Amino acid sequence: MLAAAAAIVKPAKFVEEPPALLCPVCGRVFSEPVISVTCGHTFCRECVGALIREGRRCPADRVACDSGQLVLNRAVMGQIHDLKIYCCHGLLSRNGGKTWETDTDGCKEVVVLGRREEHESKCQFAKTVCPIGGELCGVLRVNQMDVHVTSCSRVPCPFSNFGCMYHGTNVGVTEHKSSCSYKDESQLLIITMRELKLVKESNQELQSSNRELQQSLGKALKSIDRLVAERTVQLEQQALAITAITSRMEKMEEKMEGLTLRSDKVEETLRSWTPHGRSYTGGGTPVIRERTNREKRWSMESFASLASATHDGGHLYSNHHRLFQWQMPFTVKCIGTFKGHKGTIWSLLAHSNWLFSSSSDGTIKVWDTADLRKGCVRTVTAHKDCAISLAVCRGVLYSSGTDLALRSWHIDTMEEVGAVLKAHDSMISAMICSKQSLFTSSLGCIKVWDLISLKEIHRINNISQSWIRALAYDKRSDYLYSTTNNRLHVWRASDDFGLVKEVETHFGAIYSLGVTHKFLVTGTHSRNIQVYDRGSLSHHCTLNGHIGIVTVLRVTESPVGVFMFSGSSDNTVQVWNLENMLPILALQRHEKPVQALAICQDSVFTGSEDMEIKVFRHFKL
Repeated sequence: MLAAAAAIVKPAKFVEEPPALLCPVCGRVFSEPVISVTCGHTFCRECVGALIREGRRCPADRVACDSGQLVLNRAVMGQIHDLKIYCCHGLLSRNGGKTWETDTDGCKEVVVLGRREEHESKCQFAKTVCPIGGELCGVLRVNQMDVHVTSCSRVPCPFSNFGCMYHGTNVGVTEHKSSCSYKDESQLLIITMRELKLVKESNQELQSSNRELQQSLGKALKSIDRLVAERTVQLEQQALAITAITSRMEKMEEKMEGLTLRSDKVEETLRSWTPHGRSYTGGGTPVIRERTNREKRWSMESFASLASATHDGGHLYSNHHRLFQWQMPFTVKCIGTFKGHKGTIWSLLAHSNWLFSSSSDGTIKVWDTADLRKGCVRTVTAHKDCAISLAVCRGVLYSSGTDLALRSWHIDTMEEVGAVLKAHDSMISAMICSKQSLFTSSLGCIKVWDLISLKEIHRINNISQSWIRALAYDKRSDYLYSTTNNRLHVWRASDDFGLVKEVETHFGAIYSLGVTHKFLVTGTHSRNIQVYDRGSLSHHCTLNGHIGIVTVLRVTESPVGVFMFSGSSDNTVQVWNLENMLPILALQRHEKPVQALAICQDSVFTGSEDMEIKVFRHFKL
């Protein structure tokens, strides 16, 4: 990624060292230059790191430097990238490698620092070793090799495999071969029989060891079978307990709905006691005031952030007891980076104090969001190839990958509790949970699964011949939203799972979805975001700001504001106010396309093809 910085690791002698590009600490041309935000000066990353570790200050203005306030200076990086240097195969070391001088016997080529590999990888003055004698022949240059090989004195005898130790030039070997004692076929046969006997003895030892290993393996398999049986019984007991808890939760929800209805009736009765429902404070009568439509709506929903999801199936409602409310004015700043994945991060999901991430390296990592210093606390190899989508419901994490498998995990222990090895004929492109079911989509098909047993309970086929890239669930209406190319589909998320509405859009292929209490939001291939009325699906407005595909959308709602985060292949994340449909700010911390987003209380997590997770924090202005 930092070609110029990496290039300086090799010996480098600049044709000319511009004073403006010299580090004020080491006095050399910058290596991986960074700006210290606290003082505004540029240093080598290693030099400013030493300043901070040793408690020293900026040598220019004596201001203390902060490791958390260092930003890569791309402008200086580009200038260094264009500096001219001598080929490293034409340099001699002086002062223990601190300085370099040109070698009169070496390469005289002058190259651009950023493109030095193009020349040095093919340079005829590069040092190498003889393919015949290796280091015994000393260090040679590439342009000397052809001459050396013809006269090399380390050429072995053709019968060296049978024990001959002779080495010489090609001419010497030819003369020796005719008189070599190992040339005699009878002698070779004796040697071969001796070696064969040793091989047989070794084979007998291996067979004996193999029998012992088979016996040990048999015992181990019996132990595994016993443990599997015990674990199966435990899982069945846990499934029964989960079913009982789910039933109690549903009954409690019904009771809450009944209490809400009775509360509304009491309020209407009290309002009828006062003229026109206005406030009245005399005579000991209770004070009643007219609630706004907005207050009514949010009191019914207990001020919970409402569920919405895109292709990775991550719900946006908080699992904390205390709900953090995003409220203007605010800003969002990057406070750290999670590293550890070895491939693109395709999905992020926040639940309680944990952040789950899935990647092209086939793993799911668990990160501690309560104490960011702990970083990754658990890694699970979940899929044979890429781990694509994540979803969570009732203490169970669900994952899918390009290996066509659908798996479920206990969210606290990350132990696998269920699996469908071939959930679809093609890769699962999106996944999301409703209150009662798990939905997965693939090429022209949506499947509905039981949350506990992972048994298929319904299938919607022949939707189209294209990928269903995104799913979203709205718990207010119990509707499932799906998209294929430029068409939107609305389905009932329970009962018969029937089609409610189908709408063709005219703004390009849809890659991501989000739902609010008023709108359905789509991210498109055409680099814009389209907003539709949630009920009628009529087009409301267009949001412009990205210059790449809008790959992921996340919405957070509260009584004081509705805000949206959008990630794109232009490497950025945009923050939007959906009350006035205006942009707030852009987050630019990734080097490659953003593929995943998650919101947890006052924190935002973004995942990218650069294999990093950026951590952003809400700051009130």
